[in-house]
Amino acid sequence: MWKYLVFFLLFLSGGQLQAQFTQAEVAVNGLTCSQCSRSVEMALKRLDFIAKVEMDLQQPTARIVFMKNKAIDFSKLAAAVRDAGFNVRSIKARLDAHNNTAGNCFLDNKIIYFNAGDAGQLKPGANLLLLGNDLISKTELEKYKKQIKQVRPLACDQKAKKDIPFILLN
Repeated sequence: MWKYLVFFLLFLSGGQLQAQFTQAEVAVNGLTCSQCSRSVEMALKRLDFIAKVEMDLQQPTARIVFMKNKAIDFSKLAAAVRDAGFNVRSIKARLDAHNNTAGNCFLDNKIIYFNAGDAGQLKPGANLLLLGNDLISKTELEKYKKQIKQVRPLACDQKAKKDIPFILLN
């Protein structure tokens, strides 16, 4: 009986997950010194949904931990990096799904995220490479072109204010 109820609820929701991002790794172009790194770190820490930022000049990346139950806006995150004088090469985000249902898309903060790569099951702890226009460099996107297979599925919520494609990394 419960199986049927779960299936029915999944059907009504279009197979979408309600989700929360827990952390991200932002690859930044142009970080060459500790002062550069510090300016990006300070710009990111000003965002109200970021709990912690760790910069790594060797990679060059920013490892970010998000605040729980806060709406995350990856466009604002990318804008903060640009405002500090640098460009985002890529954003890889870790997803903590509140339920373990399969689907090609999920809704978070009125934004639809959809799997543009090979179909795979979204699981808690999944790592996603975000493919939004301002979230990945053209050079980095070119590396993943062969993995990008589809556009936004029809089953995804049509009432979202924005949609962001992703590739499932694991």
